[in-house]
Amino acid sequence: MTAYYQALPRQAEGNFTPGVFDVLTDAVLVADRRGRYIDANRAATALLGYSRDEFLQLSVADICSRGSGWATEEYEAFLKRGRWYDALEILGSDGSRIGVTARAQVVNFDDGPVYASLLTLTKPRIVVLDDDHAFLKLCRTILEPEGYECVTVRSAQDLREQLGQQVDLLTVDLRLDDEREGLDLIRALRSEGLQTPILVCSASLDLINRFGDEIEDLTCQVVSKPFDIDDLLAAIHRCLSS
Repeated sequence: MTAYYQALPRQAEGNFTPGVFDVLTDAVLVADRRGRYIDANRAATALLGYSRDEFLQLSVADICSRGSGWATEEYEAFLKRGRWYDALEILGSDGSRIGVTARAQVVNFDDGPVYASLLTLTKPRIVVLDDDHAFLKLCRTILEPEGYECVTVRSAQDLREQLGQQVDLLTVDLRLDDEREGLDLIRALRSEGLQTPILVCSASLDLINRFGDEIEDLTCQVVSKPFDIDDLLAAIHRCLSS
């Protein structure tokens, strides 16, 4: 996303040159440090139904369906980290809730930073590997209402077949048919150069404790079963933001 903005000249009053800014097909919102919108392209006005002038009267919190408190906390976290990612619903001009994937990044110019968000209707795609049918069903029940596409598979071979498509996150149990089949799969995927985030979700605490250092070296997050739903969603968010 940074490349979009590095190529955009700015006018004296601080706005992006409209003719260049508006050719972007993705919805883009630009805010100041306080979270007040200072620009929006045509794709954003088409997606949410606000005019550009209406956007300039709004803040990030005004269009967040999760409430102003949540939006304020997340925006402060974004300012500290310099980037942010989540699947969420935002409010259109008619009050409708629109599911989007939002990627935000600080973009630095000579005259100071701006805070740009790229919005798409594409849902993050999570592939869950587990040999427990009930657990796979639970994952779909939890993740799909949160705006994720959840694909469930029951074997390493089925998971590999999914890698030919877009995959934003893999969730893998350590113990499948063999004692360490899940861990062996993760080792193989990383050795093959796979950079996709991986979340280990397993009840095999003995394996998690025994191979904890290696799991960390393989750049995997860990959630142990049984889990709190909020803990699972937080781990997914960390993975997708990494």
